[in-house]
Amino acid sequence: MTSTHSGPGNYLANFYARSRLHHLSTWASDLRDLVRSLRGNLPESEKRLGQDFLAGEVERLGWEATTIRLKPSTPSASRLRPPILMHIDMDCFFVSVCLRSRPDLKGQPVAVTHSRGTRPSIESTAAGSFSEVASCSYEARKFGIKNGMHLGDARKLCPELKTVPYDFEAFHSVSEQLYKIVAW
Repeated sequence: MTSTHSGPGNYLANFYARSRLHHLSTWASDLRDLVRSLRGNLPESEKRLGQDFLAGEVERLGWEATTIRLKPSTPSASRLRPPILMHIDMDCFFVSVCLRSRPDLKGQPVAVTHSRGTRPSIESTAAGSFSEVASCSYEARKFGIKNGMHLGDARKLCPELKTVPYDFEAFHSVSEQLYKIVAW
């Protein structure tokens, strides 16, 4: 990765290349377009497959489902069943994706951050590190570590905290796979 100090002309490009918020906003737009294209290209019979499967699972598992009546002016009001809304907990998304390529870290306290990993450095060992924890494993949370916390504060709570860098390509790939599954 290029240093953000490589010159004033490169600062903004490097900032956007490393910014998870920039990536998230770009992906949100890309994924909305993906869902529209997937829904638009499927025959009505295939659109129903996902709905029918999920409705069966809701019933089989005894989950509570809330029905919402659609107004006749709504384009999807012609559906035989109301839409199914679900909440997918993405609380540890970044760290979960990173651990797919780092099985040696599963079960350990891990945080995703711009810090350079577990190699000793001024940033990773300094109690005052201002790198931000973007995502952390449930094992890290047991020590009181939270998303958004400064890495220096997290290391005070858990000196054996392992850090992994962002993997934007993997995040995008997994996000796209997820949206293809739930887009129906």
